[in-house]
Amino acid sequence: MRRSTTFVTSGGEVATLDTRAQRRVRGAPNRVRTRAQSSFLLSDGATRVRNEQRRNITATRIAVWMSMGVDSHANGTLNLALQLLAPRQPAVALGFHGALAAAVLASSQKSLTRAGVVHAALLGIALYTSFGAQGWLLGVIFLVVGSRLTKLRYAQKLAEGIAQSRGGARGPENVWGAGGAAALCAALHLFPALPPAQPALELAFVCAVCSKLSDTCGSEIGKAYGRSTYLITTLSPVPRGTEGAVSLEGTFAGIMGSAALAAIAAGLGVIPFEQLPFAVFAAFLATTAESVIGAALQNEMRLSNEAVNFLMTLIGAVLGIGGWYALYAV
Repeated sequence: MRRSTTFVTSGGEVATLDTRAQRRVRGAPNRVRTRAQSSFLLSDGATRVRNEQRRNITATRIAVWMSMGVDSHANGTLNLALQLLAPRQPAVALGFHGALAAAVLASSQKSLTRAGVVHAALLGIALYTSFGAQGWLLGVIFLVVGSRLTKLRYAQKLAEGIAQSRGGARGPENVWGAGGAAALCAALHLFPALPPAQPALELAFVCAVCSKLSDTCGSEIGKAYGRSTYLITTLSPVPRGTEGAVSLEGTFAGIMGSAALAAIAAGLGVIPFEQLPFAVFAAFLATTAESVIGAALQNEMRLSNEAVNFLMTLIGAVLGIGGWYALYAV
């Protein structure tokens, strides 16, 4: 007998999956799927249901509390929390980021320029609308940690002439250089009927932000603590801060940084834990490519650091999409 399960999505849609459809969704990571099967998942909304189940682990716990009999006021509060956790809430995103940007502009923070605050809010709106509160939080973590790392031993870096300008404050070019690929993933994620598949874009988003955090950890830790730095294309010793230079300390820090952020992404439900190693590997490949670009092409092609950062995160995102299709849709 074929039994069915009904799910209510965050957008109010009702989706019903029979036993066979559930097996096709849940069994996908453990066996090879054809492109036709992947198209089935996209066309009938099963992928969306699965993503929302994974992303709303907190919502499941809240539902358990409700079933145990909490008062009506608490029910209303918890229902509001569920609404705020759900993706595709542009009105909530606009209101929240408008208030947040106003508060940050009124504060004495020095991590972002005034223009940088506005552009960071726009990036936050894109991430929240597409990936929900979990994806937004992941973006905030990678931006905040990156900003803190920039100021690590800043006086020493300034004396050596390798510190970031403006006292480490991020401007619009820094925001989009770091988050442009993530924003592109968010934009494509809004159209589930178009390729790439939404789960592929979620992995691409995580790979992009992991690549950038890995690069920031590697460069800033390398500048601050690297004992010996080498040009990646020739392995010849070069001064710290040289474009395309790598160090043992920086490389290790980069891998640890991407692993930590990928673990947070999996813990938040943005990607499943089984994709965590791939996200770290993609970040390593992307940052290695960035070092090669910095050493071989940046000066010759007059590329800015922000342009190179965007290319690096785009490489990470493309690797994420390719990796998802290689794993699940070949």
